[in-house]
Amino acid sequence: MFNRSFREDVVQISDVVVGPFGFDTSSLLDQVLRRFAESIGAAAAFLLASPAQAEDRIVTAYVRRADSRTIDANQLAGDLKDELSAHLDSFDCDEPLFWAGEAHAPILVSRWDESSRLSYYFVLSFDRQKDAADRRAIEHCVGLFFPLLQLHLKTLAELETMTRSFDGMRGVLDNSEVAIILFSREGRMILSNKAATDIVEAQDGLRMGGRGPTPTSLRAAARFQIALEHAIAENGRPGRMGNGRGSAVMKIPREEGRRPLIAALVPAKETAEMPGDPAVILYLFDPTLEHPEFLEPICQLYELSKVEARLACHLATGMTLSEAARTMRIKDPTARTYLKQIFAKTATHRQTDLVRLLLCSSGRIVTQTSPEAFV
Repeated sequence: MFNRSFREDVVQISDVVVGPFGFDTSSLLDQVLRRFAESIGAAAAFLLASPAQAEDRIVTAYVRRADSRTIDANQLAGDLKDELSAHLDSFDCDEPLFWAGEAHAPILVSRWDESSRLSYYFVLSFDRQKDAADRRAIEHCVGLFFPLLQLHLKTLAELETMTRSFDGMRGVLDNSEVAIILFSREGRMILSNKAATDIVEAQDGLRMGGRGPTPTSLRAAARFQIALEHAIAENGRPGRMGNGRGSAVMKIPREEGRRPLIAALVPAKETAEMPGDPAVILYLFDPTLEHPEFLEPICQLYELSKVEARLACHLATGMTLSEAARTMRIKDPTARTYLKQIFAKTATHRQTDLVRLLLCSSGRIVTQTSPEAFV
């Protein structure tokens, strides 16, 4: 329960939100409802959502008051719902439009089915008697208003679906230990997953700059900015997402002698037209994490041998080919031969393309997916 003080002569019940949507629609619908109710002289109006097998909920409401006073919005909403329920019990609810209430305080109820699982009731309450001519005029106005209201509600429903989908995808990204950051055409960060946020907040190689994350090292920051601008310029060009053109793989130095982060800047496939559209995807890989259990399944998908897979994993951690060869106790020419075989199997042509492919394909999940789960 909460009270709100309303000024002037209008009460808008933004506190009784918000069914059936999962977000606050009151700021959008209140204005629409208020203007329409005022135009036809209604004392009150509200929109009721009636989902199948669920409790009726007020989507939004408007009440005109002659005096300024504190009103319990929840109580008022409950009174309106009780009043409507009492009238619906005595009328044929199959009628899309009907009058109820007393002669001196008539109520017009409009009903429509949005789907088999959801119905809406639009209720207008008047504080004075309406003759037949008045009622016909009001019904005509409601008939004109209905298509706009239905379109508005359908748009909100689609927005809710998109919001839920976005939240679901955000959850997927947050479950990945590969840090992911999206940049706009202006070079501003528009989205980051949890792994990326943790790196930036800890200033573990990256810090938050004026427009988004940037390397803590000044030299690396300059290289990063050049690579980001180049990737932005390649955004949306045909074939750029798949063949590695416009992409850049670089090391991000870290403090305390830790191995550098591996960063892959990849132009987004779709052209960024609006300011908030993603133009570049930044993948950040921490080579100090245990990597075989999530890179090896990717190597298996490309049918790499055990030796080829070991070499590919070493390269993905930022090692040069010579460093990987020494670690594996093989000669450089032998390592180059294995690398050529890896290129052929993965349809890549450069070492940077191979590393980008492995890092972008790995998508390590926090819940430690076993290699057998990859098919």
